[in-house]
Amino acid sequence: MSVRSFLALEPAENVRRRLAELRRHLDTTDDKIRWVSAENIHLTLHFLGEVEETALEALRVPLAAIAAETEPFSFAVRSVLTVPPRGPLRMIWAGVEEPTGALARLQEMTGQLLASQGFPPEERDYRPHLTLARITFARDPDRIRRGAEKFLPHGFGATSAREIILFRSDLSPQGPVYTPLARFPFGCQTA
Repeated sequence: MSVRSFLALEPAENVRRRLAELRRHLDTTDDKIRWVSAENIHLTLHFLGEVEETALEALRVPLAAIAAETEPFSFAVRSVLTVPPRGPLRMIWAGVEEPTGALARLQEMTGQLLASQGFPPEERDYRPHLTLARITFARDPDRIRRGAEKFLPHGFGATSAREIILFRSDLSPQGPVYTPLARFPFGCQTA
């Protein structure tokens, strides 16, 4: 049986709540915007796609080893980004900053593991972000862009990253449901 899955970090609850409040400022009834629920906001390391359960099981030990080698680090959620910056809007993101390089190293190490296990490499450069909304139609995309720009000087808070989470993603008409399948704590040696 295959499972739609991804690897991610979870932002702190207070950061997710602040990000979810953006809906009040950027949404209108004229637009077709699917907002990500607060509990589903995450920082994706890698989207795995449909994966056989046996392949996911094979990732557990090496993911635990990567996590054991990783020290906890913090990342900050600093800005709201509209994607693309011009023309019809497709998404609203929250920008992530992690100046030490720990996030980039973690993403690279997990990418190398996935490549060694036969997963196709990412086609685009990694741009850490939190997806807040997907847009199918915006009557006035520039109004949404202007609204997002108001949040540029504001931060949404910082999160201490302490584990990699392997999520299952089940799609439904009400939106996706993300279920943690495994958690790999940072700095913990495996037996």
